[in-house]
Amino acid sequence: MLPPGVTPLVTQVELKLPDGVDAGGLSELVEMSAGKAYSRRAVTRSVERLFATGRFADIVVRSLPLPDGVRLTFELTPVERVVGVKVQGNRVLSRAQLLTAARLTDGSDFFADREGELRRALLQAYARRGYRHAQATVEVLSRKGLGVTLGVAVVEGAPTRVGELSVHGQAGLPVARIYDALGLHLGDVLDETRIDAGLERLRALYRKERFYRAKVQAPTLKVADSGAQLSLPVIAGPQFTFHFHGNRSFADAALRGVLHYDGVEALDASVQARMAERVANAYRYQGFMDVRVQVDETPGPSGLRTVLAFDIAEGRQFLVRSLSFKGNSAFSSEQLRRVISDTLLEKTPVPDGDVHATDDPLNLEGRTKKPPSSVLPVPAPGILFVDDAYRDAMDAMVELYRERGYLSAEVSLERTDVEEHSGAVQVTLVVTEGPQAKVQALLLRGLPSGIQMRPVRGMELSRFYRPSAVEVARVELLRALGKGGYLFSRVEARPEVSPDGTRVNVELAVEPGPKVHVGRVILRGLVHTKPALVEANLKLKSGDVLDPDALLDTQRELIVLGVFRQVGVELLEPTTAEPVKDVVIEVKERPRLSNEVSVGYFLAEGPRLIDVVSLPNFLGLGIDLSARGKVNYVGLSTLPLVSFEDASQLQGWQGVDYRGNLSLHDPRIYTLLPARVGARLDLVGEQVHRPSYRFRRLAAIAGLEWNVRRWLTLSLQYEIENDFVLAAGNVAQLLPTLTNSADFLRLRFPQGRFVLQSAGPTASLDFRDDPANPTRGMLLSLTSEVTKDLGLNSDGHHIFTLKGSANVSFYVPLARRTVFALSVRAGRIFLLDPNSETIAPKRFFLGGATTFRGFSEDGLVPEDRRAQYHRELSHCQALLVPSGCTDAAQALARGRELPSEGGTLFTLAKSELRFPLVREWDFGLFFEAGNLWLSAPGYQPGKLRYVMGGGIRYVTPIGPLALDLGLNPFPDFTINEPVYQVQFSVGLF
Repeated sequence: MLPPGVTPLVTQVELKLPDGVDAGGLSELVEMSAGKAYSRRAVTRSVERLFATGRFADIVVRSLPLPDGVRLTFELTPVERVVGVKVQGNRVLSRAQLLTAARLTDGSDFFADREGELRRALLQAYARRGYRHAQATVEVLSRKGLGVTLGVAVVEGAPTRVGELSVHGQAGLPVARIYDALGLHLGDVLDETRIDAGLERLRALYRKERFYRAKVQAPTLKVADSGAQLSLPVIAGPQFTFHFHGNRSFADAALRGVLHYDGVEALDASVQARMAERVANAYRYQGFMDVRVQVDETPGPSGLRTVLAFDIAEGRQFLVRSLSFKGNSAFSSEQLRRVISDTLLEKTPVPDGDVHATDDPLNLEGRTKKPPSSVLPVPAPGILFVDDAYRDAMDAMVELYRERGYLSAEVSLERTDVEEHSGAVQVTLVVTEGPQAKVQALLLRGLPSGIQMRPVRGMELSRFYRPSAVEVARVELLRALGKGGYLFSRVEARPEVSPDGTRVNVELAVEPGPKVHVGRVILRGLVHTKPALVEANLKLKSGDVLDPDALLDTQRELIVLGVFRQVGVELLEPTTAEPVKDVVIEVKERPRLSNEVSVGYFLAEGPRLIDVVSLPNFLGLGIDLSARGKVNYVGLSTLPLVSFEDASQLQGWQGVDYRGNLSLHDPRIYTLLPARVGARLDLVGEQVHRPSYRFRRLAAIAGLEWNVRRWLTLSLQYEIENDFVLAAGNVAQLLPTLTNSADFLRLRFPQGRFVLQSAGPTASLDFRDDPANPTRGMLLSLTSEVTKDLGLNSDGHHIFTLKGSANVSFYVPLARRTVFALSVRAGRIFLLDPNSETIAPKRFFLGGATTFRGFSEDGLVPEDRRAQYHRELSHCQALLVPSGCTDAAQALARGRELPSEGGTLFTLAKSELRFPLVREWDFGLFFEAGNLWLSAPGYQPGKLRYVMGGGIRYVTPIGPLALDLGLNPFPDFTINEPVYQVQFSVGLF
């Protein structure tokens, strides 16, 4: 045995786990190891770390004294997890509702005695729905490793129904209205969720009917063989009517708006007093300095109705005719008046709508020869005198002076002269500025070596002293200390003012505390995700200096993966100051698989099946695998397929149309980290039959995206596709048969078979403050694409082109939530082979919510093509027989709008002014100019089309929802251009 007082050494550490349980990574969490001195604190920390993984239900540490030390054994009881639940017998409650009631999800912890708890939760859920005789059993069907499959069997039984329903107490309303609000009738199932909702509707009804002291309690319940007997206790109280007496200047409706009473709070004496004070305050902010408001409650003869009367003694309206200042030199009188005006505007009561009824429809109360105002006007604040607002304004002036270095400044009210006969008020304020203090020295006490604070604006030596700048410097120093690992530091600002008040020495006293390093990084909540995926995206590792920004960056990187519904990154025992802190990363994974299937029948497509499958964490590697497929059998449709093939040719497999997309997206290739590179692969297949054309497309699209910096993103995309188009004529001929925009997109391809490949890099520099809703900054993006055919197509077309475009956008803040945005874009397609052509799918298109808002989506006709249409239509109109007209001219003559063929060159400038309306609603006014040319040599810089308009925006976390009305001020009626377009989009340029 060891002598007393000698710390024993650990001779062995053993982790005891059940057979088959993976012990990987656990030994690293145990701080004790053979040869180290035994420490109770180290044992406690090891247990905390093991529990933090969320993998264990119980941990017991046993120590065995030995002659040469101590042997430690950690007995670990793993947590079993639910991997599957089989439910049978349920009809009233769905499987999802049952699992929610029992708090069972994929990966839920399961304990040996939890069956009883789950059973009680299920029975309680059924009882709330009215099935009080339901029976349920919960049992373990199978165990595989630490995974448990549960079986839930339900016998719902007969429901308990409402056999008797009564109301007792003081109803105040007809019983029939009470029953209607409850929504409960004799014979209904005793559903407590319906009863709770009905009680809320009933309480709302009493408030609407002005029973502002009504008490609606939960019904008493007695269950008998004949059904449930419900007795609803109600004390309605009196029905209130608000009256205003003595209000000569403002109508009742205007004053009801300032009461701010919605009936939720019982109308007792304290609430009445607050309402009276609000009325008086509203008068004061209209210039009635001596207003008096007294509230009086008068019950009616029966006691069922009560009048709440506000007796108003308005007094005379006084307005400030003269407002002067004495002693001010640092700030002009106009600047100080603006402080008073801003304070008055901020404190002026804002009336609600007319939410309270009145029994005075003729508005006789307070009637004078001149009808009182039905709304409270908004007087110029400079002509008002309100005592409490002036006190706040004087405090604001003192703060303004102190922020300029006048630390002893005072502002006082010298006198207020009131002329009773004219109602004029003369106000004089006295300003005592005192000396202006300047920063003489900035002293840092106790700052650890290696920590540097960035210069803070306003703390420069010989500059006037600003208290707010000192607080900014204190916070900045705390941030610098935190980034250096001093998480538990304290900084106290100690300004010392010279006796004459002209100099200030600012001392920032630092108590740094311990320099904190990262201990262990503990992962919790991983069920299907590979730990290597999370570990590769961590911005910290064991032994690093603990930077709080690294914790936030880690959380952000894991969220971006799209694998987890929730990510939490926190310290183990965050309030304990110690040099080593363990970091716990807890995640909640998204569901492994989602699948939506729908079926239907459509006249143009026949029977249709759609299936959407998503695996957001394929193989546990963070890869998002999704598939969307649509299959329809056009052979059983009513479509008259006579344009290019007989209907008999659409039988069997020939009559199957399809559209499918298989997508693989890896937001972070973690083997390439720290370079943040994402990749995606899309496989697309489509076959469509229409009366006028047949279209088939197979394509594979691969792409890489590299977030080099927060502001720099590079991407590369490669696409290979096989397209086949067989049409009965050109687009103008087929216009009457085309039913949607997808038809136009497909017919942009020339007829025949094409095998194309295209590749192109994209670069963007994003200096915006918020990509979803930018208010300042700049965005520059460059895009290019090389397209080449893989051999001649069936019609002999040759394709080898380079497509390039650029966009630069600026965002300038003008005021709070007021932004001016400007965007300039241009693009051109170059022929890399003299014999090449540019097919329509690879051209530029303008029109729609994101480009040219006065035109339909991709609807702007190229300028040179528009001139040709003019000539064709003019020639057609000169002919006696329309058979000599071109197809385009005939379509235009019938009033149709021709689809755009796209162009090889475009220019576009967009400008927009955005300003707030109310809360999350903004308004935008925009002006846009640009044009499109089918042939680049025909480009004319001054030949532009114009668009103007406006719309509303609703700000959301994913970007504003914008609804715009775009106006085309100079529409070309010759080609049937519309005058306006309504556009909807998510996000702004």
